[in-house]
Amino acid sequence: MAIEFRENQEVYFGEMKVSTYSINENDRLVFEVSGHECFAEMVEGNLVFYSFGREPDTLIRANEKKEFLQAFEALRWESKQKTIANNLRQILLVGQQYLSENSLSKVSYSELKEMNLIDERVAPQAGESYSNLIVTSNTESLEVLTEDGKSVTYPFTEK
Repeated sequence: MAIEFRENQEVYFGEMKVSTYSINENDRLVFEVSGHECFAEMVEGNLVFYSFGREPDTLIRANEKKEFLQAFEALRWESKQKTIANNLRQILLVGQQYLSENSLSKVSYSELKEMNLIDERVAPQAGESYSNLIVTSNTESLEVLTEDGKSVTYPFTEK
């Protein structure tokens, strides 16, 4: 059975369309089947999905594990990448607002954090550090590197 992750957050397992998907805070693939929210994980070489109040059902056998894991890792990275870009957006917007209100030329992420101006939900997703970021009134984009060396920028551009 082939696994295909399509645009608009659609997943197909063979001919069965899984209407929507996302990656939740526990790095689980969450989707909806026939109106039931489910999540999926690998258990002993099989992709198993769980639905509230139902027994787990096996969808994919072990020989397709590698294909699923590759697709899942790509989705997980995409989700983290978007969250990191959103973190950068918040840092940029808060920094520029602070500069405007205080007639300053630059402010660091660390200073914004010390003043409790950065939302506590702005947290590393993939080992990136925001501590060296500087915002000026002319800053149009911010960039960080993840723990494994991947670059994420805001405004977000897919590479």
